[in-house]
Amino acid sequence: MFESGVIVATHLPADLPLSPLHVYGPGRVCEKFVAGAGSAFPVLLFLFFCSCKPSSAPLSPKLGEEFSMKVGQQAAIEGGRATLVVDSVIEGRCPVDARCDAPGSADVFCRLSGVPFTLGIYIAAVDTMLSDYQVQLTSVEPWPTTLWRPAQEDYVIKFIVTMN
Repeated sequence: MFESGVIVATHLPADLPLSPLHVYGPGRVCEKFVAGAGSAFPVLLFLFFCSCKPSSAPLSPKLGEEFSMKVGQQAAIEGGRATLVVDSVIEGRCPVDARCDAPGSADVFCRLSGVPFTLGIYIAAVDTMLSDYQVQLTSVEPWPTTLWRPAQEDYVIKFIVTMN
């Protein structure tokens, strides 16, 4: 079974000296083996700087216009009058390269100004009304395949927010 964030090396020479290298990135721990004990520090330093992501300011989407978010990202609705946060995605859709009896759904767990809600997308867009706003989930990408399930950081979730 394949797990996101774990790299399995195969076909290495049996006499190759390996030393473990642990890489700690945003939300993940990964163990890799590198050749030679002396090469761990430069590789670790390189991987550390490559895994760091700059912090981004919250999005400021316009009402009625579609916008994209990633898991953990915030969107300031109406200049900060409300804040939309995507907490996580639970994947249950049929892989694109498989035949399934039902399409399944992707459930997106969010908060609007601290109030938790869930939107599940099947084939068409879905929406919910919270307070003064209507939040429409229009797409969740990418779709899983039989050999790959997207990690939380891979998802791009599209919304349209309007006033009630």
